[in-house]
Amino acid sequence: MKINRKIIIVMMLFSCLASVGCNKKNEPSKPQNDNYFVKLPKLGEQVGINIKKSTESIYNIEKGKLNFLGNTANILELQYLKDKETYISLVGIKRGTELPQAIINISSGDKSLVIKDFYSAKNLRLSSKGSKLAFRTYTEDSISSADDVRIYDINGKRYNFDKEVLISGDLYKWLDDSNLLYYGVKKGEQGYGAIYKYDFATNTRTIIFDKFNGYCTNFFPLNSNEFIALENNMGQYSLFYYNFSNNMRIDVSSNFEKIFSVAIDTNIGNVYVIAKESNEENNSLYSVNLTKRNVNRLVYDFPQSIDENTDLILDQEGKVYFVGYAQASSDNDVFQYDYTNKSVNLISNQSGNYRLYSGAK
Repeated sequence: MKINRKIIIVMMLFSCLASVGCNKKNEPSKPQNDNYFVKLPKLGEQVGINIKKSTESIYNIEKGKLNFLGNTANILELQYLKDKETYISLVGIKRGTELPQAIINISSGDKSLVIKDFYSAKNLRLSSKGSKLAFRTYTEDSISSADDVRIYDINGKRYNFDKEVLISGDLYKWLDDSNLLYYGVKKGEQGYGAIYKYDFATNTRTIIFDKFNGYCTNFFPLNSNEFIALENNMGQYSLFYYNFSNNMRIDVSSNFEKIFSVAIDTNIGNVYVIAKESNEENNSLYSVNLTKRNVNRLVYDFPQSIDENTDLILDQEGKVYFVGYAQASSDNDVFQYDYTNKSVNLISNQSGNYRLYSGAK
Protein backbone atom coordinates (compact mmCIF):
# COMPACT_ATOMS: atom_id res chain seq x y z
CA MET A 1 0.00 0.00 0.00
CA LYS A 2 2.83 2.39 0.69
CA ILE A 3 4.21 1.86 -2.80
CA ASN A 4 0.81 2.51 -4.40
CA ARG A 5 0.34 5.69 -2.38
CA LYS A 6 3.70 7.05 -3.55
CA ILE A 7 2.83 6.29 -7.15
CA ILE A 8 -0.50 8.07 -6.77
CA ILE A 9 1.17 11.16 -5.32
CA VAL A 10 3.71 11.30 -8.18
CA MET A 11 0.97 10.89 -10.75
CA MET A 12 -1.09 13.68 -9.21
CA LEU A 13 1.87 16.03 -9.11
CA PHE A 14 2.55 15.32 -12.78
CA SER A 15 -1.07 15.87 -13.65
CA CYS A 16 -1.05 19.19 -11.80
CA LEU A 17 1.93 20.37 -13.83
CA ALA A 18 0.23 19.29 -17.03
CA SER A 19 -3.18 20.72 -16.32
CA VAL A 20 -3.18 23.81 -14.11
CA GLY A 21 -6.17 25.90 -15.08
CA CYS A 22 -6.25 29.62 -15.78
CA ASN A 23 -8.87 32.28 -16.33
CA LYS A 24 -7.09 34.36 -18.93
CA LYS A 25 -9.36 35.81 -21.56
CA ASN A 26 -8.53 35.27 -25.19
CA GLU A 27 -9.55 37.62 -27.94
CA PRO A 28 -8.67 36.03 -31.30
CA SER A 29 -6.99 38.47 -33.62
CA LYS A 30 -7.81 38.99 -37.27
CA PRO A 31 -5.12 37.71 -39.63
CA GLN A 32 -5.01 40.52 -42.19
CA ASN A 33 -1.89 42.13 -40.70
CA ASP A 34 -0.43 38.94 -39.21
CA ASN A 35 2.69 37.76 -41.02
CA TYR A 36 2.32 34.28 -39.57
CA PHE A 37 -1.04 33.40 -41.08
CA VAL A 38 -0.47 30.42 -43.38
CA LYS A 39 -2.65 29.86 -46.44
CA LEU A 40 -2.82 26.20 -47.37
CA PRO A 41 -3.37 24.72 -50.85
CA LYS A 42 -6.48 22.65 -51.52
CA LEU A 43 -5.96 19.46 -49.55
CA GLY A 44 -7.22 15.97 -50.28
CA GLU A 45 -8.60 13.62 -47.63
CA GLN A 46 -5.11 12.42 -46.68
CA VAL A 47 -1.96 14.52 -46.80
CA GLY A 48 1.68 14.30 -45.87
CA ILE A 49 4.04 17.14 -44.96
CA ASN A 50 7.78 16.65 -45.44
CA ILE A 51 10.34 18.93 -43.82
CA LYS A 52 13.64 18.67 -45.65
CA LYS A 53 16.31 21.19 -44.61
CA SER A 54 14.71 24.62 -45.15
CA THR A 55 11.87 23.36 -47.38
CA GLU A 56 8.47 22.21 -46.12
CA SER A 57 6.54 20.38 -48.83
CA ILE A 58 2.93 19.22 -48.71
CA TYR A 59 1.51 16.26 -50.66
CA ASN A 60 -1.87 14.72 -51.29
CA ILE A 61 -1.88 10.96 -50.71
CA GLU A 62 -3.85 9.47 -53.59
CA LYS A 63 -4.01 5.85 -54.79
CA GLY A 64 -0.81 4.90 -53.05
CA LYS A 65 1.20 7.90 -54.27
CA LEU A 66 2.39 11.23 -52.90
CA ASN A 67 1.31 14.01 -55.24
CA PHE A 68 3.09 17.31 -54.68
CA LEU A 69 0.80 20.26 -53.89
CA GLY A 70 3.27 23.01 -53.03
CA ASN A 71 5.42 24.38 -50.26
CA THR A 72 4.34 25.71 -46.90
CA ALA A 73 6.19 26.94 -43.83
CA ASN A 74 6.46 26.31 -40.09
CA ILE A 75 3.41 24.05 -39.69
CA LEU A 76 3.88 22.14 -36.44
CA GLU A 77 0.46 20.46 -36.42
CA LEU A 78 -2.51 20.35 -38.76
CA GLN A 79 -6.18 19.51 -38.25
CA TYR A 80 -8.73 19.84 -41.04
CA LEU A 81 -12.03 18.69 -42.50
CA LYS A 82 -11.96 18.60 -46.28
CA ASP A 83 -15.73 18.63 -46.84
CA LYS A 84 -16.22 21.57 -44.44
CA GLU A 85 -13.23 23.52 -45.80
CA THR A 86 -12.04 23.94 -42.22
CA TYR A 87 -8.27 24.16 -41.73
CA ILE A 88 -6.52 24.63 -38.41
CA SER A 89 -2.75 24.82 -38.17
CA LEU A 90 -0.32 25.27 -35.32
CA VAL A 91 2.39 27.54 -36.72
CA GLY A 92 5.85 27.99 -35.22
CA ILE A 93 7.03 31.59 -35.16
CA LYS A 94 10.24 31.30 -33.12
CA ARG A 95 12.49 28.48 -32.00
CA GLY A 96 12.82 27.78 -28.31
CA THR A 97 14.99 25.63 -26.08
CA GLU A 98 12.26 23.15 -25.14
CA LEU A 99 9.23 24.43 -27.04
CA PRO A 100 8.72 26.59 -30.13
CA GLN A 101 6.76 29.79 -29.76
CA ALA A 102 3.57 29.23 -31.75
CA ILE A 103 0.16 30.53 -32.78
CA ILE A 104 -2.99 28.82 -34.06
CA ASN A 105 -4.50 29.71 -37.44
CA ILE A 106 -8.17 28.92 -38.04
CA SER A 107 -9.68 29.13 -41.50
CA SER A 108 -13.22 27.96 -42.22
CA GLY A 109 -14.96 28.94 -45.41
CA ASP A 110 -14.43 32.69 -45.80
CA LYS A 111 -13.65 33.23 -42.08
CA SER A 112 -10.13 33.40 -40.65
CA LEU A 113 -8.66 34.18 -37.24
CA VAL A 114 -5.56 33.70 -35.12
CA ILE A 115 -5.30 32.58 -31.49
CA LYS A 116 -2.03 33.58 -29.87
CA ASP A 117 -2.38 34.48 -26.18
CA PHE A 118 0.00 31.74 -25.06
CA TYR A 119 3.66 30.91 -25.58
CA SER A 120 3.11 27.53 -27.23
CA ALA A 121 0.48 24.84 -27.78
CA LYS A 122 0.32 21.14 -28.62
CA ASN A 123 -2.03 18.27 -29.37
CA LEU A 124 -4.68 20.01 -31.46
CA ARG A 125 -7.88 17.96 -31.67
CA LEU A 126 -10.75 18.92 -34.01
CA SER A 127 -14.26 17.61 -33.30
CA SER A 128 -15.97 15.26 -35.76
CA LYS A 129 -17.92 17.96 -37.64
CA GLY A 130 -15.24 20.60 -37.22
CA SER A 131 -17.13 22.98 -34.94
CA LYS A 132 -14.80 22.79 -31.92
CA LEU A 133 -11.07 22.62 -31.22
CA ALA A 134 -9.26 21.30 -28.13
CA PHE A 135 -5.58 21.92 -27.40
CA ARG A 136 -3.04 22.15 -24.57
CA THR A 137 -1.22 25.44 -23.94
CA TYR A 138 2.15 26.37 -22.41
CA THR A 139 2.96 29.68 -20.77
CA GLU A 140 6.70 29.73 -21.50
CA ASP A 141 9.57 27.87 -23.14
CA SER A 142 9.38 24.92 -20.76
CA ILE A 143 7.52 21.59 -20.77
CA SER A 144 6.79 22.17 -17.06
CA SER A 145 4.81 25.32 -17.94
CA ALA A 146 1.92 23.20 -19.24
CA ASP A 147 -1.30 25.11 -18.72
CA ASP A 148 -4.94 24.18 -19.18
CA VAL A 149 -6.67 22.31 -21.98
CA ARG A 150 -8.69 24.89 -23.89
CA ILE A 151 -11.81 24.43 -26.00
CA TYR A 152 -12.82 26.91 -28.72
CA ASP A 153 -15.38 26.96 -31.45
CA ILE A 154 -14.02 27.80 -34.89
CA ASN A 155 -15.39 31.34 -34.63
CA GLY A 156 -13.07 32.07 -31.70
CA LYS A 157 -15.47 31.59 -28.77
CA ARG A 158 -13.76 29.99 -25.77
CA TYR A 159 -15.81 27.55 -23.71
CA ASN A 160 -15.81 27.49 -19.92
CA PHE A 161 -14.46 23.97 -19.61
CA ASP A 162 -14.07 21.59 -16.64
CA LYS A 163 -11.83 23.13 -13.94
CA GLU A 164 -12.18 20.28 -11.43
CA VAL A 165 -10.50 17.40 -13.27
CA LEU A 166 -6.72 17.45 -13.76
CA ILE A 167 -6.35 16.09 -17.29
CA SER A 168 -3.35 13.84 -17.79
CA GLY A 169 -1.08 14.97 -20.63
CA ASP A 170 -2.73 14.69 -24.05
CA LEU A 171 -5.42 12.20 -22.99
CA TYR A 172 -8.41 14.06 -24.38
CA LYS A 173 -10.28 12.88 -27.50
CA TRP A 174 -13.50 13.93 -29.21
CA LEU A 175 -16.28 11.39 -29.07
CA ASP A 176 -18.36 13.37 -31.57
CA ASP A 177 -18.97 17.04 -32.31
CA SER A 178 -20.34 17.93 -28.85
CA ASN A 179 -18.76 15.46 -26.44
CA LEU A 180 -15.14 15.32 -25.30
CA LEU A 181 -13.66 12.30 -23.51
CA TYR A 182 -10.69 12.88 -21.20
CA TYR A 183 -8.74 10.97 -18.58
CA GLY A 184 -7.62 12.49 -15.31
CA VAL A 185 -7.96 12.77 -11.56
CA LYS A 186 -10.50 14.99 -9.85
CA LYS A 187 -8.89 17.55 -7.55
CA GLY A 188 -8.62 16.31 -3.99
CA GLU A 189 -9.16 12.68 -4.93
CA GLN A 190 -6.77 9.73 -5.14
CA GLY A 191 -6.78 6.54 -7.13
CA TYR A 192 -6.26 5.59 -10.74
CA GLY A 193 -8.51 8.33 -12.10
CA ALA A 194 -11.36 8.05 -14.59
CA ILE A 195 -12.40 8.75 -18.16
CA TYR A 196 -14.92 11.57 -18.16
CA LYS A 197 -17.28 12.86 -20.83
CA TYR A 198 -18.05 16.57 -21.11
CA ASP A 199 -21.15 17.51 -23.10
CA PHE A 200 -20.78 21.05 -24.45
CA ALA A 201 -24.45 21.15 -25.49
CA THR A 202 -25.55 20.87 -21.85
CA ASN A 203 -22.30 21.84 -20.03
CA THR A 204 -22.39 18.63 -18.02
CA ARG A 205 -19.68 16.18 -16.98
CA THR A 206 -20.24 12.46 -16.45
CA ILE A 207 -17.95 9.57 -15.56
CA ILE A 208 -17.68 7.07 -18.40
CA PHE A 209 -15.24 4.62 -16.81
CA ASP A 210 -13.56 4.52 -13.39
CA LYS A 211 -12.73 0.84 -12.87
CA PHE A 212 -9.07 0.99 -13.89
CA ASN A 213 -6.66 -1.60 -12.50
CA GLY A 214 -3.75 0.75 -13.11
CA TYR A 215 -3.05 4.16 -14.61
CA CYS A 216 -4.44 4.84 -18.07
CA THR A 217 -1.57 5.55 -20.48
CA ASN A 218 -3.74 6.04 -23.56
CA PHE A 219 -7.26 5.53 -24.86
CA PHE A 220 -9.05 5.87 -28.19
CA PRO A 221 -12.79 6.20 -28.88
CA LEU A 222 -13.97 3.72 -31.52
CA ASN A 223 -17.49 5.12 -31.94
CA SER A 224 -20.15 6.81 -29.82
CA ASN A 225 -20.32 3.89 -27.35
CA GLU A 226 -16.95 2.17 -27.33
CA PHE A 227 -13.28 2.78 -26.67
CA ILE A 228 -10.05 0.87 -26.22
CA ALA A 229 -7.60 1.78 -23.47
CA LEU A 230 -4.18 0.75 -22.21
CA GLU A 231 -3.56 0.62 -18.46
CA ASN A 232 -0.35 0.14 -16.49
CA ASN A 233 -0.28 -1.35 -13.00
CA MET A 234 3.35 -1.19 -11.87
CA GLY A 235 4.66 -2.62 -15.15
CA GLN A 236 1.72 -4.98 -15.76
CA TYR A 237 -0.05 -3.78 -18.91
CA SER A 238 -3.51 -4.47 -20.24
CA LEU A 239 -5.14 -3.37 -23.48
CA PHE A 240 -8.89 -3.61 -23.09
CA TYR A 241 -12.10 -2.82 -24.94
CA TYR A 242 -15.02 -1.13 -23.19
CA ASN A 243 -18.62 -0.56 -24.23
CA PHE A 244 -20.10 2.14 -22.00
CA SER A 245 -23.65 1.57 -23.19
CA ASN A 246 -23.73 -1.83 -21.45
CA ASN A 247 -20.65 -1.56 -19.17
CA MET A 248 -18.92 -4.48 -20.88
CA ARG A 249 -15.13 -4.76 -20.56
CA ILE A 250 -13.07 -7.21 -22.64
CA ASP A 251 -9.34 -7.65 -22.01
CA VAL A 252 -7.60 -7.97 -25.37
CA SER A 253 -3.84 -8.17 -24.79
CA SER A 254 -1.22 -7.90 -22.05
CA ASN A 255 1.71 -7.55 -24.48
CA PHE A 256 1.55 -3.83 -25.30
CA GLU A 257 3.35 -1.31 -23.11
CA LYS A 258 2.65 1.70 -25.36
CA ILE A 259 0.04 2.63 -27.95
CA PHE A 260 0.56 5.78 -30.00
CA SER A 261 -2.03 5.97 -32.77
CA VAL A 262 -5.17 4.17 -33.94
CA ALA A 263 -7.10 3.90 -37.22
CA ILE A 264 -10.40 2.04 -37.49
CA ASP A 265 -11.60 0.12 -40.55
CA THR A 266 -15.29 -0.43 -39.89
CA ASN A 267 -15.72 -2.39 -43.14
CA ILE A 268 -13.62 -5.35 -41.99
CA GLY A 269 -13.81 -4.78 -38.23
CA ASN A 270 -10.11 -4.14 -37.70
CA VAL A 271 -8.49 -1.60 -35.41
CA TYR A 272 -4.98 -0.74 -36.60
CA VAL A 273 -2.54 0.49 -33.98
CA ILE A 274 1.01 1.79 -33.85
CA ALA A 275 2.30 0.25 -30.65
CA LYS A 276 5.28 -1.19 -28.80
CA GLU A 277 5.26 -4.64 -27.23
CA SER A 278 7.01 -5.20 -23.92
CA ASN A 279 9.52 -7.66 -25.38
CA GLU A 280 10.28 -5.68 -28.56
CA GLU A 281 12.81 -2.92 -29.10
CA ASN A 282 10.93 -1.03 -31.82
CA ASN A 283 7.39 0.16 -32.52
CA SER A 284 5.37 -1.69 -35.11
CA LEU A 285 1.98 -1.83 -36.84
CA TYR A 286 -0.64 -4.23 -35.51
CA SER A 287 -4.24 -5.14 -36.28
CA VAL A 288 -6.64 -5.83 -33.42
CA ASN A 289 -9.82 -7.79 -34.07
CA LEU A 290 -12.12 -7.03 -31.16
CA THR A 291 -14.65 -9.72 -32.11
CA LYS A 292 -12.09 -12.52 -32.13
CA ARG A 293 -9.97 -10.81 -29.44
CA ASN A 294 -6.76 -11.42 -31.34
CA VAL A 295 -3.78 -9.25 -32.25
CA ASN A 296 -1.63 -9.64 -35.37
CA ARG A 297 1.69 -7.96 -36.03
CA LEU A 298 1.75 -6.62 -39.60
CA VAL A 299 5.24 -5.13 -39.89
CA TYR A 300 8.51 -6.85 -38.98
CA ASP A 301 11.78 -5.81 -40.66
CA PHE A 302 10.50 -3.42 -43.34
CA PRO A 303 10.53 -0.78 -42.12
CA GLN A 304 12.73 -1.42 -39.09
CA SER A 305 10.72 0.90 -36.87
CA ILE A 306 7.59 3.06 -37.07
CA ASP A 307 7.47 6.72 -36.12
CA GLU A 308 5.31 7.26 -33.03
CA ASN A 309 5.00 11.01 -33.53
CA THR A 310 2.65 11.07 -36.50
CA ASP A 311 -0.83 9.79 -37.19
CA LEU A 312 -1.87 6.46 -38.63
CA ILE A 313 -4.38 7.07 -41.45
CA LEU A 314 -6.70 5.10 -43.71
CA ASP A 315 -7.82 5.88 -47.25
CA GLN A 316 -11.26 5.08 -48.70
CA GLU A 317 -10.04 1.69 -49.92
CA GLY A 318 -8.94 0.65 -46.43
CA LYS A 319 -5.22 0.95 -47.11
CA VAL A 320 -3.16 2.07 -44.12
CA TYR A 321 -0.50 4.79 -44.27
CA PHE A 322 2.21 5.34 -41.71
CA VAL A 323 5.70 6.80 -41.33
CA GLY A 324 8.66 4.59 -40.62
CA TYR A 325 12.42 4.21 -40.68
CA ALA A 326 13.79 1.79 -43.27
CA GLN A 327 17.17 1.86 -41.53
CA ALA A 328 18.91 3.44 -38.55
CA SER A 329 18.58 7.07 -39.64
CA SER A 330 17.09 10.36 -38.55
CA ASP A 331 15.19 10.51 -41.87
CA ASN A 332 11.90 8.68 -42.34
CA ASP A 333 9.62 7.63 -45.21
CA VAL A 334 5.93 7.06 -45.92
CA PHE A 335 4.71 3.47 -46.17
CA GLN A 336 1.44 1.80 -47.12
CA TYR A 337 0.01 -1.43 -45.74
CA ASP A 338 -2.37 -3.16 -48.15
CA TYR A 339 -4.60 -5.59 -46.25
CA THR A 340 -5.79 -7.30 -49.47
CA ASN A 341 -2.39 -8.89 -50.08
CA LYS A 342 -0.74 -8.19 -46.70
CA SER A 343 2.03 -6.17 -48.34
CA VAL A 344 4.05 -3.20 -47.07
CA ASN A 345 5.00 -0.68 -49.75
CA LEU A 346 7.34 2.31 -49.72
CA ILE A 347 5.54 5.24 -51.40
CA SER A 348 7.78 8.26 -50.74
CA ASN A 349 10.44 9.00 -53.37
CA GLN A 350 12.85 10.60 -50.95
CA SER A 351 13.45 10.34 -47.24
CA GLY A 352 12.79 13.32 -44.99
CA ASN A 353 10.79 14.22 -41.92
CA TYR A 354 7.22 13.25 -42.76
CA ARG A 355 3.99 13.72 -40.83
CA LEU A 356 0.60 12.44 -41.94
CA TYR A 357 -2.84 13.98 -41.49
CA SER A 358 -6.38 13.02 -42.44
CA GLY A 359 -9.17 15.42 -43.34
CA ALA A 360 -11.88 12.76 -43.12
CA LYS A 361 -13.58 12.16 -39.77
